[in-house]
Amino acid sequence: MHKLLPLIIVLATFALPSSGQDITAKVFNPTDVYPPSYSPELAGKPVIYDFIEPLILHFQEPKNSDFISATGAGANLKWRLQNFTIISGDIVAANFTEGHIDVIGVFVRNTAKKQWELSTEVGGRFVTRIYDEPTGKPKQGEQSVDGNPH
Repeated sequence: MHKLLPLIIVLATFALPSSGQDITAKVFNPTDVYPPSYSPELAGKPVIYDFIEPLILHFQEPKNSDFISATGAGANLKWRLQNFTIISGDIVAANFTEGHIDVIGVFVRNTAKKQWELSTEVGGRFVTRIYDEPTGKPKQGEQSVDGNPH
């Protein structure tokens, strides 16, 4: 995992959409699809979208200035999702901006707990560290301004 972090950060940094575009997930391995043996109705569909979509939709909503703490970030500006890169079905990178500061978070899927856990961040500190997999919403009691879950 630690060997992949520089690659993930580079991909998230350079895969920025043009302004005014809707955010769509960029897929690092788009050939990851359900085989016909898994389910006839899911055959050929991307495996990774089934459980990543709620997290993408949640991140697309504008976030208050305290969503991420970063040096030089404006107190009255809102964080918005700039880019969402799917590295695999279990690793995603989300790039947020509040105008002139960019922060990247790498989230890893914990299948046992059915949640997304923030693995690393660059450029700032995310307040919320864990998100529910089925809903994409922050998990209660899983927030900390110092970056450590309670």
